[in-house]
Amino acid sequence: MNVIISGENQSYSGILVRDKSKNLLNQIAMVLISAVFCVTPAFSQQPMPLQLSPLQQAVPPPPPQPLLGAPIPAPNSVPSAPGAPSDLVRSPLDPMNVDSLPPTLFPQTPVLVDNLTRDKSIYGSVKDDPAIFINVDFGGVLPKLTNQLQSTVTYQNGRVVNVNLPSAPLDWAFQPHLELGYRLAGEQGGFAVSWRGFSSSGSSSEPINKIPATVNTEVSFNIGDIDYIAPMFQPFNKFDVFFRIGARIGGIYFTTTQENNFENFSETNYMFGGGPHFAIETHKRFEKIPGFSHFASVDGTVLIGQTSQNFSATQGPFSATSSQFVIQSIPAVTFQTGFSYTPIRASNTKFSVGYQLEQWWNIANVNESKGQLGDNGFFLRSQVDF
Repeated sequence: MNVIISGENQSYSGILVRDKSKNLLNQIAMVLISAVFCVTPAFSQQPMPLQLSPLQQAVPPPPPQPLLGAPIPAPNSVPSAPGAPSDLVRSPLDPMNVDSLPPTLFPQTPVLVDNLTRDKSIYGSVKDDPAIFINVDFGGVLPKLTNQLQSTVTYQNGRVVNVNLPSAPLDWAFQPHLELGYRLAGEQGGFAVSWRGFSSSGSSSEPINKIPATVNTEVSFNIGDIDYIAPMFQPFNKFDVFFRIGARIGGIYFTTTQENNFENFSETNYMFGGGPHFAIETHKRFEKIPGFSHFASVDGTVLIGQTSQNFSATQGPFSATSSQFVIQSIPAVTFQTGFSYTPIRASNTKFSVGYQLEQWWNIANVNESKGQLGDNGFFLRSQVDF
């Protein structure tokens, strides 16, 4: 009986040992499975480091490039403003970051401009530095006077005579034009003073009361300008434009006489005034001929001044005179066109040849009197910069 009980106790003890071993193995297996599932994602997110060759290890890695919109820490060499925090950052769009940006893929090549194709001063001289310049024109013009002066005079015997004389055709006249100016540095323009004038006369035959008589006409023309010359600009390719604005004074005088052995008549008109004037000039450059260009200019003015007229008549022992005057506006327009050339070896000079057309209105509009003066002709111009 005792043996049987002892055998049963031994069998039960063996069963307990096997159960504990099985539970221990199950726990170890669960721990290993948990470890595998926890470690695998970590290895999948972190790739294995690459082995660099000795040549790659010798080259330092490039600095990181800034991203658009991301702040960039300010370098230590840049001093901070008093009271400002030390951790300030700069925007990538700051001009100080230009050096850190990568170079452009296609850099622009600078364009070289031939100075001989530039018009920098009054008539196109190419000297850029501040300079005194002189322009000298030698021209020939053919004036045309429209004379419709008229007034009445009364002799001592009470006879009233209407003085209304014809004009003789005028001859070609020499017209000089002198200009002295100073051009400022860079693109600031310049200043100039100038004078232009001519004198002309002519004669013809016109009878008085069917008796032959001689008609003589003389004209004198003078104007002076003080101008500011604006810097040149280029509205179109190969076109250079500049303008000038300033003040002008002018005087126009003409007289006509008609006489024979019995009678003598004369009339004179003198206009003097001042006012503003404006001019614009364009140059079209020819690339195939450096320094050669075509130019055209228009100059307009309106003078405010006094016009005075005197009339006289003589017949035998009797003589009479009369006069009249008025203050009025006198408009005028001058048009010029031609060609200019700057020599390659003398870029401080300019030579031009051209045609001029000019018209002055209201130079003798007093009461019933009327008068106009026009001229046209050619000119040769030279400019020198000092």
